Amino acid sequence: MSRLCKNPVALSVLLGLVGPVLASGTDSAKSDATLTVSVFNYADVPSDTLAEAQRFAEELFQQAGLGIEWAEPLNSGTQHGQKEPIGRPRFVLRIVPNSMIGAWAGGHALLGFSLVPATEEMGSIAGVYQERVAELSRRLGGDPAVVLGYVIAHELGHLLLGADSHSHSGIMSYPFEGRRLVLASQGRLGFTPPQAKRLRKRLLERSSSSKPSR
Repeated sequence: MSRLCKNPVALSVLLGLVGPVLASGTDSAKSDATLTVSVFNYADVPSDTLAEAQRFAEELFQQAGLGIEWAEPLNSGTQHGQKEPIGRPRFVLRIVPNSMIGAWAGGHALLGFSLVPATEEMGSIAGVYQERVAELSRRLGGDPAVVLGYVIAHELGHLLLGADSHSHSGIMSYPFEGRRLVLASQGRLGFTPPQAKRLRKRLLERSSSSKPSR
């Protein structure tokens, strides 16, 4: 069995104990500091809800100095002439229904997962349990797209920050509570400055290693 750490917990997702913790001075992300994310919408999330959630997640990464390019899965993108960006590692996001959740994710508190190696290597696959996210948003009275967007950002954050990257503040904290949802909806939760610095460092390192040698 591989040494992958299944990190759904996070899932619980987003949030922090304090107010604004977003990194500053990051108006735009450099091209090398961009995640290319292929999205598999197995749960058939409505396109408008998914688009809003993606915009929300993208804004959180932009505030940390990184960009996100949402891409079609390679098997379908190839048919449209899509090419893999040189020097950009590709990540995979799977949005799945309950019918696709395995026994290992049986806890109802889990909202998603990130497959992160036990080593210092970055992960490549993250996912969201859509029906659990929808139920949580109903229970807390939150916007489904906002909750989905923060779970997406939280899980993608784990792919770069590692399995043991929960914190007491910001988007990488948990569990999810009503008061944190309020802060999240106001844009007052994000990656902490140290997390933002590590995110950029890890992504730039991986981008450099992905570039073809001359």
